[in-house]
Amino acid sequence: MKVSKFETIKELSHWSANYICKTADECIAKKGFFTLCLSGGSSPAMLYLLLATEYVSRMNWTKTYIFWSDERFVPHTDGNSNFHMAYDLLLSKCPIREANIFPTPVTGSPEEAAEQYEKTIRNFFWEKNHTDYKAIPSFDVILLGMGGDGHVASLFPGIPQLDEPRRLVLSVTAPFYAPSRDRITFTFPLINSAAHILLLVPGKEKSKLISQLINPDPNPNRKKLPAECLRHGDTTHLVIDSYYS
Repeated sequence: MKVSKFETIKELSHWSANYICKTADECIAKKGFFTLCLSGGSSPAMLYLLLATEYVSRMNWTKTYIFWSDERFVPHTDGNSNFHMAYDLLLSKCPIREANIFPTPVTGSPEEAAEQYEKTIRNFFWEKNHTDYKAIPSFDVILLGMGGDGHVASLFPGIPQLDEPRRLVLSVTAPFYAPSRDRITFTFPLINSAAHILLLVPGKEKSKLISQLINPDPNPNRKKLPAECLRHGDTTHLVIDSYYS
């Protein structure tokens, strides 16, 4: 995991926006399209605003396709919806076609919605790449935040979905302290197959968790943070600000 540290959340967000734009250009030049998975929470809010304003003309929105790494099982108009946040800050303000946006389903049961979203993802990549339908696809960029308990997407500590080996998308029940307990989430096999992962963790309240990611305790019997299950390598970026020293 590569650590990128900035003085302020504004600098962090500008770097992330530039990284996304640069990667999008490279992907479109190579294969004709770019896939970006958005997240919820407060961490990407400024990034979304920048992509909708200062960086909006740098993106080829016609060839950009948007997905979500997790979603609360609430209507898309609900204030707790990750789609609602991204639409309000970014998607309603940039020239992207509705057909290029793939929100997580929030009808039926959470289990049915997860199965439907997995099918949507598999169909999308099969139509684009004509690769093995059952293979795990690779998104170009997946954006993630990290919760105060170390969760990423909606993969919380101690849940059995952390160890899912094959499925791409699952329904989960979040802990009692989380808003909107019914959720849909990408699994680690899908997250870790992405070409680029940006884990945005600004703010002082998560300094101890960042320390665990950067300098993990070697004790094999300790409980790992879910974020520690992210793959390592130069295209997995832990993006932090000056609150971590």
